[in-house]
Amino acid sequence: MKTHLPVLFSLTLLLATACNSARTISGEVNFISAPEPGTVLVSAGGYGPTKPQAISNAEANAFSTLIFKGLPGSQQQLPMLTDEAASRKQHSAYFDQFFKGGYKPFMMLSEAQSTYAAGRKGRKNITQRVKINVDALRRDLEINGITRKFGL
Repeated sequence: MKTHLPVLFSLTLLLATACNSARTISGEVNFISAPEPGTVLVSAGGYGPTKPQAISNAEANAFSTLIFKGLPGSQQQLPMLTDEAASRKQHSAYFDQFFKGGYKPFMMLSEAQSTYAAGRKGRKNITQRVKINVDALRRDLEINGITRKFGL
């Protein structure tokens, strides 16, 4: 048992630090509509210790889902980038800046759908309606060499 104690302690420490992420990405993003060609309107959940942080988390979740997962039921059903891990690693500077607020020029609307309050497991959250200019986002990804132009 004494030989297993350091291993168990190390495993517990590893799991505890892995669960404590600065930014929570959740799957709480749902397609609402495509109000104009080249745009999508989604509902996105976000978490944070303050309301502004929860709003930013919801907005980032909307973009992350659009780029790396796709939005079922929309014209953007497939992800813009197929390998999230490889893309984030290869273009880490771009995505670090993008998810720290660089997505805002592509966001046409962000409005609260719910109040900022404690939700599941006591974590404070908010739900935002976010309208994204998909065409402009795609052009930016192409210009920055993140993805190739369609048809090339």
